[in-house]
Amino acid sequence: MQVNRWSAPRLRWQFLGGLSLVAMVVGGSALAQQAPKSAADYWPFREGNTWTMAVTVGEKKMTQVITVTKVTTKDGKTRAELDYKTDGRLAQREIYEVDASSLSRVAAGPNGTNQLTPPVPVVQVPMSAGKKWNWKGEVAFGGQTFQASAQLSVSGPETVKTDAGSFPAMRVRMDLDVASGEQHIKVLNDYWFAPKVGLIQQKATVGGQVIEGVMSSYKLTK
Repeated sequence: MQVNRWSAPRLRWQFLGGLSLVAMVVGGSALAQQAPKSAADYWPFREGNTWTMAVTVGEKKMTQVITVTKVTTKDGKTRAELDYKTDGRLAQREIYEVDASSLSRVAAGPNGTNQLTPPVPVVQVPMSAGKKWNWKGEVAFGGQTFQASAQLSVSGPETVKTDAGSFPAMRVRMDLDVASGEQHIKVLNDYWFAPKVGLIQQKATVGGQVIEGVMSSYKLTK
């Protein structure tokens, strides 16, 4: 296996995808009582839904727009394709599957060609503080397949301040390890999901590079 064919920057843009600033921890009893019972409520996938993110990579700032471009349903599961455009250019496509109990990432990268087998559950209901789960599988990209594992945990609720307003959100932390022979890439990825709104904040750290994004606006179709 050729280790030098993949790098931290390449992994960052082709696998991490869309992208988190400071969140204040608040009392969680009210939100916990009203927590959605369906995983789909944590990231609504309807065609035309968009989330605009103000993204910072190191000292560079850019705008990223996430758009749900295609939604299909089969055997009780909804599959959604999301295009990530950075400064107007298509950076990558992510594919997710969602049912009542989980929301999982299936693929990412150019045209969604980088596969995760099995899909990684990013949301599992009920979303309660202290909940944990593990994932183990393979990440395929660049014509190669890598063994990977992840530990995920939930905290919150937190109030996240954005340019689009303040939202109560649950935070999912994913500690990902991707192996290539003797070498390992460690990726720390934090997601903030606001019920009925979607992904409103994200922070990823890989190869010493920090990528941060916070929602500046959103549009949900009816």
